[in-house]
Amino acid sequence: MWVEYPDIEPTLRALRAAPTGVVPDFKGGERPFYTVPAITDPNTLNEEGKPTVVVESSKIAAYLDKYYPGVGPVLVPSGTKGFQAVFEDYILKTFIYPCREIIIPSFYENLTEGSKP
Repeated sequence: MWVEYPDIEPTLRALRAAPTGVVPDFKGGERPFYTVPAITDPNTLNEEGKPTVVVESSKIAAYLDKYYPGVGPVLVPSGTKGFQAVFEDYILKTFIYPCREIIIPSFYENLTEGSKP
């Protein structure tokens, strides 16, 4: 399902997804924030009897490996979880964050009108 940027948080809250993290609320505190990708799996139910919701790419990959072994390729090979976490952190800090000012404007040009604000 496609979700416009302004609808990410309310959609994931409605699904009772865990927040991705916290950000400053500009009042001296913090507030949860929500990001995609996210999946819902009707084949595994949470403690409330509702479909399991998993957020964040690395958590989704680990979840799929655990609950659907043999269905596709192994996404997180055994013994590589730590390496992959360090690699992801390195890529974010070394390439993605420093290039935000170049990347974000090009994303903006391709957004739908509902996501531009």
